[in-house]
Parts: sequence; C-alpha cells; structure tokens
Amino acid sequence: MITIDEKGMAEAQKLLAGMPKAVPRAAARAINRAAAAAKAEAWEQVKKTYTIKRARVNKAWNKVSRATASNLSVKLVSRGPVMALSYFNIKPKSPPKRRPKNPVFVQVRKDGGGPIRDAFVARTKSGHTGIFHRTQGNRSLPIQQNYGPSVPQMLGSPTVSAFIGERASKILNERFTHEVNAILNGVTK
Repeated sequence: MITIDEKGMAEAQKLLAGMPKAVPRAAARAINRAAAAAKAEAWEQVKKTYTIKRARVNKAWNKVSRATASNLSVKLVSRGPVMALSYFNIKPKSPPKRRPKNPVFVQVRKDGGGPIRDAFVARTKSGHTGIFHRTQGNRSLPIQQNYGPSVPQMLGSPTVSAFIGERASKILNERFTHEVNAILNGVTK
C-alpha cells in the first residue's frame, strides 16, 4: 500500500484551509498519476528482467480503477494464466522441417536460459506455435505444452515489486505537492 506522506498532507491542509474540497481533489489527481506511472514502471522492470513482449504484459492488466475526491484509492489488478514458453525467447522460433541436432533453447529471464531436453517446437491446428514434450518420453503418447511464469508472477517477483512500490510512492508525493501548488497558483481548482 502506498500513501501520501503525513507531513505533506498536513502542510497541504494548512495551505488550503479556505478550500476544504481542494485537498481531496489534489490527492485524487496525484494518486491517478502515480498509478499510471506505476503501471508504466511495472513494464520497464519486467522488460529488464524477462524476455517477454509488452503486448503480453498489457493484456494481463484486468482492472485499473481511478481515484476520485470521495474515494482516494486505486486498484491495479493483474490476472492471467501461466504463459507458454513460446512467448519468451526461444530457438528455433518456428518448427524446423527436420529434426534439429541441438535441443530447444529457452530464455525466460535475461540472466538465464538453457536447453530443454526432449522438447520440440510445434504448431497446433489453431496456428499457435509452442514448445511441447511427449508425456513419459514415449512417441505414441500425447504431447503437453511447456509453460513459464504468468504476468502476475513476473510483477510479483521481489526485484520488480519492490522497485515499483518505491517509485510509485516517490511519484505520489511529488505529484501531490505539484497538484497543491497548482491549486494555490490558480492553475486548477
């Protein structure tokens, strides 16, 4: 949970004492800007750590609410299933015509990656390209797709979530000060 600095809030209430509705409006604007910045920062941190495309991360934002003067809170909710390994950095990117000499290489995190024994790249009838393996190694058994982490798992990793929280808190307090000054200078109401 990210909150406005108590010292900044007390100072704003003193400065805007003659306008009782101004402080909640300034806080709501600051919260909305901090939420937008946190969402953008989330992508930047995921991009630094994982090898996934932005569109896949953006699809996982299910709910982004907005703060109002009467409801000074925002919810950023990310939901989604685990992602197919083919959404990350893989080699080969498409099914080869012949059986390759080298195993399939997968890199989920930028600081790792490696070959997956007995895995192969295949295209399903629906057109989805994925990394599959046969159950129990038998050629006659059905195939199963291999998966990586979900977007909520990536966003929740310690390095990503700590940075996002820190950055969002800083932006919230900066924006709150900015919004209070805008009201005092007559730029906004």
